[in-house]
Amino acid sequence: MKKIAASPIKRLIAYFIDWYLSALCMSFSICLFASINQRTLTIDPTVSNLPFLYALTSVILGIILVYIYYMMPQWINPKYMGQSLGKIVMHIRIVRVDGKEVNSLTMFLRTIVGIILVEETFNNASFVLHSVLGMVIDNQLIVYLYYAFCIVSLFSIIMLFKDPLGQMIHDKIAGTFVIESKEK
Repeated sequence: MKKIAASPIKRLIAYFIDWYLSALCMSFSICLFASINQRTLTIDPTVSNLPFLYALTSVILGIILVYIYYMMPQWINPKYMGQSLGKIVMHIRIVRVDGKEVNSLTMFLRTIVGIILVEETFNNASFVLHSVLGMVIDNQLIVYLYYAFCIVSLFSIIMLFKDPLGQMIHDKIAGTFVIESKEK
């Protein structure tokens, strides 16, 4: 059976759904540590208002929660293998280029290494990570890194439209691509 690459528009809509919901995961982590720090319920998702160790811990927990967000559908039901909530809604899924199903290591490479650490411009977890790094290194360096990652992210978007499989940088890192899903 031939796998049909998902349309860039479907991927973009799924991305916006996932971006919003994964941002809630990151914000929850920051608000949790802000509440612990202030010893009262606090709804302040600004990581730079926290002491460094709380900020770092909230980012680490937040990244774990974001990863869980992306993995939860396939952990709950194997029929959602390679799908986040956004991909389920848009009827698309992630598969490996070699034809095998994705696994936790593949998704770790794609999500944490590819999206959060390499293409980090368009990810909330990456923005928060930059904020924490700005607490310990020169903010001007953070600005330069941001511009460099903007270029990487824009190059990845160009790859989406130019690559025969629609692979972006995070797909190349993980050996994956996104296809139309059978389930409607």
